[in-house]
Amino acid sequence: MKDINLKLVKMEDIKFNEDLFIPIKTKTIVDTVLSTEGGIFPGTNTVVIGDPGVGKSTVLLDWIADFQKQGKKVLFVSGEMNEIDLYGYVKRFPKFAKLPIMFMGDYSDCPKEAIEQVFDKGYDAERYIEFSKNRRGGVGEKIYFSLSRGGKVDYSFETVEDDS
Repeated sequence: MKDINLKLVKMEDIKFNEDLFIPIKTKTIVDTVLSTEGGIFPGTNTVVIGDPGVGKSTVLLDWIADFQKQGKKVLFVSGEMNEIDLYGYVKRFPKFAKLPIMFMGDYSDCPKEAIEQVFDKGYDAERYIEFSKNRRGGVGEKIYFSLSRGGKVDYSFETVEDDS
């Protein structure tokens, strides 16, 4: 049997920043779905999936627009939509016009570097990142983010082939 260096931990000995346990409220009914305390916890990931056109982007844009209204520094990173796509959203929902948006299509030659540079600026709620394959077929990238309030943003990239 292989000898393993075991590490036993008593939870009373572990300390975390208390801000990690204060949910960021959307101030909508969705808060009750996201956690028992109501809201989105810093340092957690929320993945929203669904078919095209069901409202994922609209709901998540609405959340971060509300976070911005609460005084949070926010960022919307779109891995799929472009300026023309978002223009339609703004016509229907004017509050989206004030959101800072990063279109990953503008950085197809250097997505990792672009993400590193923008996240170095620091945000309270980089909560929504669109994960998806390239709509038009071919090779795309999925970008996974782990977010924290006032902390480090960890991310990884995965290249995906369109199998449709």
